[in-house]
Amino acid sequence: MTIVPTLPGPAGTQLRDEHPDDARSRTKPQVLARITGWAMHSPAGDTPPAAAQSVLAGASCASAVDPATAGPYARACRVPDFDRVRSLGRKGTRTMDRATALAVATVAGLGPDVVGHGRPDAVGTGLVLGTAMGSVQSTMDFTRDALTGDRPYLVDPARFPNTVMNFAAGQCAIWHGLRGPNATVIAGRVTGVAAVRYAIRLLTLGHARRVITGAVEELSPQRGWLESHLPGGPERLLGEGCGVLLLEPAETGTAGPVGDVVAVETGLAASPEATRRVLGRVAAAALDALPPGAVLDVHAPYDDRPGSVEADALTAALGGRPRPRVLPTTTTLGDSGAASAVLQTQVALGALHLRSTGRDGYALVTSLDTEGVVGALLLRHQWQDAPR
Repeated sequence: MTIVPTLPGPAGTQLRDEHPDDARSRTKPQVLARITGWAMHSPAGDTPPAAAQSVLAGASCASAVDPATAGPYARACRVPDFDRVRSLGRKGTRTMDRATALAVATVAGLGPDVVGHGRPDAVGTGLVLGTAMGSVQSTMDFTRDALTGDRPYLVDPARFPNTVMNFAAGQCAIWHGLRGPNATVIAGRVTGVAAVRYAIRLLTLGHARRVITGAVEELSPQRGWLESHLPGGPERLLGEGCGVLLLEPAETGTAGPVGDVVAVETGLAASPEATRRVLGRVAAAALDALPPGAVLDVHAPYDDRPGSVEADALTAALGGRPRPRVLPTTTTLGDSGAASAVLQTQVALGALHLRSTGRDGYALVTSLDTEGVVGALLLRHQWQDAPR
């Protein structure tokens, strides 16, 4: 019996009691949800295959930036040429922060078959959006104005909603006519994994017929100053971006054209020394869902350096399985904060779409945060849906 520290719910497991023969007896993976759509804004492009190509090529999206972009950081990975007015128009965007604008524009990328006012399925379409803490820039700017103004109450009231952590999710629902469940998830760099798990719970319990899930992070001088004061912060390459996935119930009976979520596992390490062990257990629990004879094609970690916690956890979880190709997503896209895990997920799915092996492809996404939260996703892309 192996105890896997993770949050309760139908999308994960708290207590495992499985004989080794039980895992070998499975002929195909249990699918938790179908991924039927995707959209992204990233420093490496606006489609997961394009971002995956950059990561596979070992490219870097870092460029010189001024202090108004990332504070003390002279270089960062910025979503190129993104402007909220140019992307969304002037109406309703005067006080919109960059994170919210990225989220609204990215959800729009799912297309009119998914989002838009007047759609009959709007009530059944939910949204789970992850963020660090809302817009750090909006919160700090509003607080500064209250402290430095002639009167504490002489602030711009139109900017106050931006300081609420669920502002981006609410704006996405308002802009795109989404009337289903609306939630904001915060779990550090593991936010993308937590958001997927929350979305699967909504589907499993029948609260929504489909769920848009993802996460967003912005570059700002305020975030830059905060990051620079964290351990290892001055050496970190910051990035930004937003990615969303459209999840539908596994009971649809057909493979998702983008892919399938096969396993979602999360855990909590009580101390930094326990992180490697807990993440190894979480990754092993996710890999238990691999069917006999299946090969793990790619691994998308947050920290892709050899000898890192994630590299060691993968080694322990793989056992005697062949090692997958590592996708250096953070090296290419930068540290995307709350959006890291979802961008890793989309790069992993994009890499599976670029394969030409003639068989189903599997990807493992792992993530960990400085607060001890860890997570893993196992994804599948069925070969018959791959472009030929």
